[in-house]
Amino acid sequence: MERAHRVGPRPPPSGDARPRTVVVRFTNFNQRQLTLRSSARLKNTNIYINEDLCESSVQIRKEQLPALRRAKAEGKIAYFNHTKLVVRDRGAASDSSVVGVRDRGEARVVADGGGTGIMEQRRIFRLTALSERAKFVSMWVEGKTTRNIARELDVSASTVSRWIKRWKTEGNVNTRPRLGRPSIKRPQIIDGVQRFNKTWSHYYLIQPLIFPNLKTNSSFSWI
Repeated sequence: MERAHRVGPRPPPSGDARPRTVVVRFTNFNQRQLTLRSSARLKNTNIYINEDLCESSVQIRKEQLPALRRAKAEGKIAYFNHTKLVVRDRGAASDSSVVGVRDRGEARVVADGGGTGIMEQRRIFRLTALSERAKFVSMWVEGKTTRNIARELDVSASTVSRWIKRWKTEGNVNTRPRLGRPSIKRPQIIDGVQRFNKTWSHYYLIQPLIFPNLKTNSSFSWI
């Protein structure tokens, strides 16, 4: 399996401040997995790993090009964020227009001021989910097994068992509120800035991450 990974930016040894990208093609899936698992070492640095250049990502963006061109012809702002097509009206606030790509080659646009449409969709989805979870419990009370319930309602058995367990312990099937993203403390910000300023460290950070996983049948190049 051949994959292309993109890592950057890294200042070149000559002192030029332009960002650099290294493109690595793995002919072995295990090499790719080892590299991705090691990416935690690059936390709080300005070195990133993504799969923007792999064949599947390139194909997805290619299929979405007609939708992007139509949006630009209508005078809207359109661009790719990795494999997601983003479209918004010119002059609109960043949170007033949202585009999500559900299927390849097809863009779904919601642009209605305060995200009301998205909230309505979530509300409908929540009501549907609650009614489905209630079916889990009622069928379980009737004496049916988890596998039978999953087969009849076309859901996974783990989903059924999880919500039945919630009903046994808490007596409800409501979704728990999310706790949110943990706050970033000031020392962490200072540490990240200091790591960013030490440009020489990027080369030493990337060496133990990429090069041990490369073998004779792999290739890499700096751009």
